Amino acid sequence: MKDRRLELGLKLYLPAPDCFGDFEKAVRIAADYGYDFIMLELGGAMEYKRHPEINQGWMEYAAFLNEYPGKTLEIQHANRWAKNSIHTENGGGKVLSQEQLRQLIAICDKAELEIFPEVPSLSHCDYLLTRHPELAERDDDKYPDTACPSNPDYQKLIRDLLEEVIELFHPKRINICHDECYSICKCPRCQGKVPHELYAEDINNLASFLLQRGVTPFIWGEKLLDAHCLDGEPIGGAEIPDTPEQEGRAPLYQCGELISKDVRILHWYWSVDRNIEERYQQLGLQYWFGNTSLHQMQEAGRRLASPNCKGIIVSNWGSTDLTTMQRNEVLYNLVYISLATRPGQNPDDYETLDALTRQHLYELFRPKGEFIEVTHTTHTDLSFQFFFDGRYYREKDYLMGHHVFSDENGTLYRFPVIFGTNISNDTAKFGRFFNKAINMDRLSCDMQLIEATGAALPIQAEDGKTYYKTRYALPSSGLKLRYVRFEPASAFIPPVVVMQ
Repeated sequence: MKDRRLELGLKLYLPAPDCFGDFEKAVRIAADYGYDFIMLELGGAMEYKRHPEINQGWMEYAAFLNEYPGKTLEIQHANRWAKNSIHTENGGGKVLSQEQLRQLIAICDKAELEIFPEVPSLSHCDYLLTRHPELAERDDDKYPDTACPSNPDYQKLIRDLLEEVIELFHPKRINICHDECYSICKCPRCQGKVPHELYAEDINNLASFLLQRGVTPFIWGEKLLDAHCLDGEPIGGAEIPDTPEQEGRAPLYQCGELISKDVRILHWYWSVDRNIEERYQQLGLQYWFGNTSLHQMQEAGRRLASPNCKGIIVSNWGSTDLTTMQRNEVLYNLVYISLATRPGQNPDDYETLDALTRQHLYELFRPKGEFIEVTHTTHTDLSFQFFFDGRYYREKDYLMGHHVFSDENGTLYRFPVIFGTNISNDTAKFGRFFNKAINMDRLSCDMQLIEATGAALPIQAEDGKTYYKTRYALPSSGLKLRYVRFEPASAFIPPVVVMQ
């Protein structure tokens, strides 16, 4: 690509109070790879001194939904109408005090990274509505997630929160979200209004509020798009017909003509159609690719070269810890995008960039002191899954067992083998391919290979199987160990093969 520099950002939830160390490591990695900002979703996990009831409701709500992995999905899909994903991993389901948030600000300041706050508004508002259900767009939802834009009390509440965010962070910009807005013009106040006009009005009013305070407004932009999957299925801002299974949705894409040109767009629908961002260009809007997996993007070089494209954002929609970030593809994306956008590099040279990314990540996880390296593999029927939307990572669910080593005195040492983290399937494939079943205009990769990249280095053996190099820190320097055996965690664990 040309040497025009694109801005790079990393989107994270607030870390749990006991994960500040991992947050600092992630910030350091981002800074070392040339990133410019950290977008932090605040939601109910930030302390609001003006509205402590928001935090009380958030903690109760998160504790209820984090009872077991996947409970949020049960709530999300319990109704005939579409609902947003539920972000109870934010802050580990806790509330970070403003003093703790100042610690995060200091970490980012030290790394010379801007903090870019994200404050969900209109949609993804379940954190507001637990204590203020009277402000919901629907009165028939037990766990409402969309606010009524016509209610002046909602407008006052969201402005109060934005004021506190501005006072604490002094940001240059704020993302007010507005993505995945599925329920609009449903309540008595909104009925009879034109959905796309009401949607645009709410964005413009909040944008004006921010601009008056010297803050640039951003939104997630899919509702501006008359988007369709490869088979014609309508999504995004397209009109969606009513069916017996699901309530239809009015078109919102006409809102693009009404939205202020001062609003910036986070473009996360890049995978739907390789030409879809032309709509933002027609509207004269600047955009940043969001939720970006550049290695899956069709014609990446051409698309990044558009003058309306100002940057790229990598997103983690799971807990802010390094293991979750590795397994959610976030660290891979972070490094790949940094390498792909360096001067003189071709962003479409996947083979070179993939190999470099895997090696870079393996070095990032290198133990500080002496280590031993094991090359191993296994064969299971486990499939890949992302750890977000209420599916959270628990090591005990993936612990296969331990490699046992012995020193010259017969003392035994055990090192964990964790599926998906430092080992994966021997059938995991290198390269990328087109998967018609995904119904999107993007390429696919074997996620089991990417998931294990970091703590492990996937390699292809002469027999065609995939193995994983893994380093284990030695408990003391100068220790001489010999391999003894693999010790499974239970009788149901499949064999782990070690390359001799």
